Amino acid sequence: MNKTLLLASVIFKNNSNFFAQFGNTQNNKKKGKIAAIVLVAAFIFIGISIYSLSYSLFSVGLLDAEGNPSPLDTIYIKNLLTVLIPYISLFLFLFLNSLVVSIFFLSNDSHIYLALPLKPYQIFLARLISTLLSSYIIEFVLLFPIFLSFNIVTNASLLIYINEVLLFLSLPLLPIAFTFILTTIIDLVLHIQKHREAFSFVYSIMMIVGIVDLELIMQFALPDENFKENVAVIGQIKTLIKNQAEALSFLDFINQFVVKGFISNHFDGFLNILIFVLISFSVTCLVSFISNIFYQKSIMGEGESSKKNHANRKIKDVQ
Repeated sequence: MNKTLLLASVIFKNNSNFFAQFGNTQNNKKKGKIAAIVLVAAFIFIGISIYSLSYSLFSVGLLDAEGNPSPLDTIYIKNLLTVLIPYISLFLFLFLNSLVVSIFFLSNDSHIYLALPLKPYQIFLARLISTLLSSYIIEFVLLFPIFLSFNIVTNASLLIYINEVLLFLSLPLLPIAFTFILTTIIDLVLHIQKHREAFSFVYSIMMIVGIVDLELIMQFALPDENFKENVAVIGQIKTLIKNQAEALSFLDFINQFVVKGFISNHFDGFLNILIFVLISFSVTCLVSFISNIFYQKSIMGEGESSKKNHANRKIKDVQ
């Protein structure tokens, strides 16, 4: 296990600027650094926008139909969380697509790790751990502003804070699992390594489009600064959120565990979060076990290809 963790730290360090992995970063280090700075700045602005939007939306729960201060409207908060969780998961899925492809399929260093006293499944597990660590950075940008605004508006208890930590640690698991199994299927059909440059370009565009779309949503969805003075707007927001929650009710089979973990200050909320953690972990383990079979074949093939290329170079040198 120590070897796996050590390799995971190496992979994480090498892919810490995973945005710059798209393309030949060895020849474009300056461009990679510039791209990283631009993306960090974009994420900062996104985080600020998410906080402004989420705080405005959560604070509606402290107003009655006439726009007057009132006790927290728990039904509205529940509906709002029912809407937010699937959208957060969707954005994580979009961003993690690029992350998984970069770390697992676009990297060409597997033959180096195969030469070490490591088994193929250890390489897979190390890449998975590295992916999870990198995903927490993205998740922090998306979730921390929402957690902060929610806690301020609702005066969250200590148990809610614990539930938020558990959710933070487990939320990327399902998007990573679905992303990996989907990418594995694509790799079996199209062989990503053979079309590395094309996939690098496509996933770079997907990442940029995802960031731009998220920022646009923040800009257009943000209520006007004086919306609390407009009773009609408050009613419209509550009605809109209610309708959206009803439209997403087909996701309640998994979404309910997270929502209950946020709105309940009792042990049942903590228990629901634990159920979500267990489901996420179980699905990830199952998908990892299945995907690892195909991934091992892929990296073993990469290793054989590397050996053949090395042998061909030796023959040419002798000639």
